Amino acid sequence: MDTLDDSLRSSEEEQPPLIPHPDSLEISDEQIRRFQEILKHAGAGEVNFTEAKYRGLELLRLFLMLMDPKGYAYHLRHPLPFPGHPIPAPPPDPPPIPQPFPIRLDADHEKEIAQALEMLEDELRNVKRRPTHWRWALVALYNALGHTLAMHRPPTFLPYLGIGQLTKLFEAVASEHPEIVDSRAAVEKIDRLRTTWITRAVTGWPVDPGALGTLFRECTRAIHTLLGRRNLQ
Repeated sequence: MDTLDDSLRSSEEEQPPLIPHPDSLEISDEQIRRFQEILKHAGAGEVNFTEAKYRGLELLRLFLMLMDPKGYAYHLRHPLPFPGHPIPAPPPDPPPIPQPFPIRLDADHEKEIAQALEMLEDELRNVKRRPTHWRWALVALYNALGHTLAMHRPPTFLPYLGIGQLTKLFEAVASEHPEIVDSRAAVEKIDRLRTTWITRAVTGWPVDPGALGTLFRECTRAIHTLLGRRNLQ
C-alpha cells in the first residue's frame, strides 16, 4: 500500500476547530455580577467588576484549552484581527504541481493488481461514511489500472515513467484492445487526479464528488475487461 507524507494530510489536519476562538469570548454584565458573588462566597473577598470580568474570561479560556488542546493551539496560531479591521481573504492556493507516480514496467503485475484491487474494494466500502477514503481509493485504482495496462502493453511501447504515464499506457493498449477505448476520458481524469491533486482535500478536486463513482466504475470496467472478468457490477 502506498504511504503518504505529512503534506498529504495537512489539508485535513489544519481545518479550524469547533471551539470558539479564545479572543472572541464575551461575558454579560449580569454574568460578571453573578461571578462576583461566587468569588465572594468562595472566600476571595470583594472583587471589583473589571477584575471579575477578566478572571471569568481566563477561566473560560482555560476550559477551552483543557477541552480541545489542539484546537486551542490552532487558534493561537491564527489570532483574530483587531476590532474594526476585516479579516482579509486568504490568498488563493497556488495550482498544484504535477508529479509522476511511475508504474514499474518490470514489476510482478499480477501480484500488484491483486493487492491494488483488494485495497480498492476495502476503501470503497468507506467512502460514504468518510469521503477522505476517496484519496486512498484513487491510489489503489491508479495502481490497479496502471499494472493492468503495463501487463497488456504492446511490444512497441517505449518505456516512459513521466507525467501522464497512465494515459500513454492506455492509448498504447487501446490501440490493440478497442473494447476499452470508451474509457479513455475517465482514465485521463484519474491520471490527472493522482498525479496533480492527490495532496489536496477531496473537496478541492476538480471533479464533482458525485461523479467520482462513475469515473471509478468506468476504469474498473476497463481493468476487468482486459483481465477477462466481464461480470462487473
